[in-house]
Amino acid sequence: MTSPVLAIGCADGMVRLVHLATLRVVGRLAGNPKGAISCLMVLPSAAGQGPVSDLLVAGDTSGALMVWAPFGSPLGAEVPPKLALNGGCLAGLCQCAACGIIDASVARARRPGSGNAL
Repeated sequence: MTSPVLAIGCADGMVRLVHLATLRVVGRLAGNPKGAISCLMVLPSAAGQGPVSDLLVAGDTSGALMVWAPFGSPLGAEVPPKLALNGGCLAGLCQCAACGIIDASVARARRPGSGNAL
């Protein structure tokens, strides 16, 4: 693809990849149907490898964390995560990592549904 792709986290637990030149969904990343996607983060590949080896990390409202390598799959295919972890504070950790906060105590304080706020 010559145009960038936008990853959109959805309430149904899926991440949809939208081709920006055509505004069409070109991929679906299967997530956790128990929670809405609440945060997304791209982990770019090493210099010179291109986007084919980029990773996409998502956290959802149930506390799950999923990792995909979406660009090695056929267009339009529903791609399962390469790694899926469940746990109470994983979504909070993903949100904090996306914001640049790396202190685990802050991540626990931001855990959805914990009643704690910053």
